Amino acid sequence: MRLRARTIESMGIMITSVAEDRSLLPVVQRVTEKLFAGVSQEFSQDDPQQLAIKNTLAQTAFYLKEDFHVIAPQFLSILVKDASVEIKLTQENGDLPSNATTEQKSINFKLRGMEQGMRISINTSELENKIAAFHHIMSVSSAMGTSFEPYIATVLPVLQSHMNFTSKALRKTCLKTFQ
Repeated sequence: MRLRARTIESMGIMITSVAEDRSLLPVVQRVTEKLFAGVSQEFSQDDPQQLAIKNTLAQTAFYLKEDFHVIAPQFLSILVKDASVEIKLTQENGDLPSNATTEQKSINFKLRGMEQGMRISINTSELENKIAAFHHIMSVSSAMGTSFEPYIATVLPVLQSHMNFTSKALRKTCLKTFQ
């Protein structure tokens, strides 16, 4: 899975490197269609291919610019869905066996004056996907320039609702997207 994800990321890097050569437009459009078909399929929770495909699609937006309109509505709806995922923190007694799933990372700690330890768990792959979705929205909006205008109504409410999110990286990305 990782090798395939790295291969997909390499395609995005190559497309970005030839962004000035418009003679490759038919090839890039075919690659974009295949990638978009891939992003629509089901992946496991933390499959690196899913993030690699979304990253490469955001990179192809720099090549396609206004021609990205073909997949922009569907791609942005996927990104808005990813950006809207609720990140849940689970708090439990740290002295008991953990109920955390394999996708969750847990931190055990004990506070002075408390008899029991505490465990806080978070699904880090969901948080990574959420932050990546905001980065991809920013990349697509930057790449499409003024032709991104029809999609502002879809993206703006999500950006505004996350301006006070706990992740500093996510807040910064929201602000950069507004520029």
